[in-house]
Amino acid sequence: MFAILIVSIYNKLIDKAMPASPWFCRVFEGRPRIVISQGRVHADRLRRQGIGVHELYSKLRQCGIEDLAQVKFAILKADGGISILKHGEHGGEGLYQPPVLPAREMAWAERR
Repeated sequence: MFAILIVSIYNKLIDKAMPASPWFCRVFEGRPRIVISQGRVHADRLRRQGIGVHELYSKLRQCGIEDLAQVKFAILKADGGISILKHGEHGGEGLYQPPVLPAREMAWAERR
């Protein structure tokens, strides 16, 4: 019973700290990662996130992607979902600018 109380208190403290601290948020929720840029799959990033290529392809098919060449960016969100920006949509950068994606992620994608 005492363990349940401790876990509940710990959970409430973390819930209060996350909105106030970007570090807590990053540690406990993770951050979005670019897994496809310009139609190229970044398998090393998928492995680090624990996602297989076949699972990624399945998610792409569910989003109506028929060919990797259609994808400008695919972003694996912290909750496991995927956001896809196709070529020619949103007139350029669209929604995928900092702070939606960390500046380091955008810089990484531009180097690729």
